[in-house]
Amino acid sequence: VFRKNAMSVLGFEGEWFDQVSGLLQSIYVKFFLDDNTVELLTGKSTFLKRIFYPDVTIDDLYVGNSITIYNRLIVLKKFANTSTEDYMKSREVRFICVIGSKGLTSCFAQCVLLAKKNKLRVGRVITTSSNIQSGPNKISPGDCILEIVGLSPSAKAKFLEDLNRIGPSVSAMESSADKVTQLLSQCRPIEEISDCTLCLIKPHVMKNHTVGEILQAISNEGFSFKAFFTIHLTFTFAEELFDAYRNIYSNYSQVMEHLCSSSSLAVMVTKDAGSKSSMTNNSLVESFREIVGPHDPQLAKAIRPKSIRALFGEDMIRNAVHCTDLEEDGVMECKYFFDTLVRL
Repeated sequence: VFRKNAMSVLGFEGEWFDQVSGLLQSIYVKFFLDDNTVELLTGKSTFLKRIFYPDVTIDDLYVGNSITIYNRLIVLKKFANTSTEDYMKSREVRFICVIGSKGLTSCFAQCVLLAKKNKLRVGRVITTSSNIQSGPNKISPGDCILEIVGLSPSAKAKFLEDLNRIGPSVSAMESSADKVTQLLSQCRPIEEISDCTLCLIKPHVMKNHTVGEILQAISNEGFSFKAFFTIHLTFTFAEELFDAYRNIYSNYSQVMEHLCSSSSLAVMVTKDAGSKSSMTNNSLVESFREIVGPHDPQLAKAIRPKSIRALFGEDMIRNAVHCTDLEEDGVMECKYFFDTLVRL
């Protein structure tokens, strides 16, 4: 619970890439707790006057996260003053969860669901091909590093207690933004990308904290997960992936805007060795596309009521996930995220 009289304004130092100059620019983000408004400054000059921006809330304001304000992707690098640092650190909790490669399909979703239960959220995620010793944790190739963060200090002990019940495939420890950044910088991308298709979980799902439910629904249909990676797409990257849909989607610009509004979760989907019979006669890409359902969630509710988009989609823009459409594009789309974008 936030006592607004104890602290009225939070300040963060951020960076954004100015496409005109081709340079990273420093920017100061102010967040006013009394009415949830934001203001942006460059140096001592006002860049954006104080305004209510619904896509940015207190939950989004943690070091290491990125936000989008009027198409400017801003990475929050550090606290701008000691008052903000003291205020946030007294409330913030952050964990590094390491999920073993053999437990990705079942354990990743369980970790995310436990985070939601304890009012925490998914932060940065990567699957690595590196061997890393991080404190007591040994990270091996194929393991996934999952950052869990939130403003719920009372949930700290309960989350760790719940997490320990998952089993030996998962380990966790408290951490800080700097330590998470340092650990992620040691991770090399996974090396084998084959026999796979892409599932891109969209920003509204990340904000609504229904990632775990979607992953469970997918695995229940006989699919498994080989890798996860969070990314906040820029318009350039989003358009490279979705350029083929430019003349197909009537709301193409709105789709692009939503994809770039905050982070998405890229998931490399593969076949489960014990997959259901519905997958035996169809290709992986086709089988996965079937359980995702039609692009329009309303149509999906009518003809495929148990599909992902029927269950979790809201409208043609916020339709829960993107999935690979064409058989020949499955590996290509996965490589775009897990070999190209992950290196940036």
